[in-house]
Amino acid sequence: MPIATHLSFEKFHFQLPVPYVIYADFESIITPNTQQVNAVSLHEPCGYFYVVIRPQWKSIKPLTVYCGIGAAKLFVSSMLKEEEISSILKKIISLSITTDEEKLFKSAVNCHICGDELKKDRVRDYDHFTEQGIRGGLSTITKRYAQANNKYMSNFDPSNPSKCIMYFDMNNLYGWAMSQALPLEKFKYESPELWNEESIMQIPDEGDTDLFSKFIWSIRKKFTTPTIVCPFLPKK
Repeated sequence: MPIATHLSFEKFHFQLPVPYVIYADFESIITPNTQQVNAVSLHEPCGYFYVVIRPQWKSIKPLTVYCGIGAAKLFVSSMLKEEEISSILKKIISLSITTDEEKLFKSAVNCHICGDELKKDRVRDYDHFTEQGIRGGLSTITKRYAQANNKYMSNFDPSNPSKCIMYFDMNNLYGWAMSQALPLEKFKYESPELWNEESIMQIPDEGDTDLFSKFIWSIRKKFTTPTIVCPFLPKK
């Protein structure tokens, strides 16, 4: 029997409004199954519709409707073509609040999202999304072919660079990361001009102060194919 007597909500980021949402619906034709053993019938997509809703519950364009062959593939293609949303979300707009909103902000005692007590770490655009900057580490980095060449080998070629093949087995890296301290309070924004490689390296590993940095990366197309096995900054 479980010991806990109540449930608590923890996924506070689901309470935050999203700037855009797409509502879609598929229609399918049910056909007799002649291919799979356990399925009685097959659902073959024959059409779809979707609408893109912006803030204030207004659509950004007329309803998109399709009926015909290849509905599933065309739907995915249509989603990828919704570039208007992507271009809008990339625009950075300064936060603007009214005088009354500023008073409420300064007098607030608890976070309006999670209900926890506010300390000295209050900010105007807090989104409970520190984790959005986290990228999962690669578990394995392999090279398809490597050839050693060093003085300990019988076929050592001194005319070529000396190379050794090493194997490293790193255990519980994720567990170590999860046991490290996380920031609690006294957050503040600082100008990027105040930081460089030297000042960042001076931050002690075990100190009371740390730094979060946000970068916007742009990778040239010619580099995407050579790095497909080990891509830059993988999200998933």
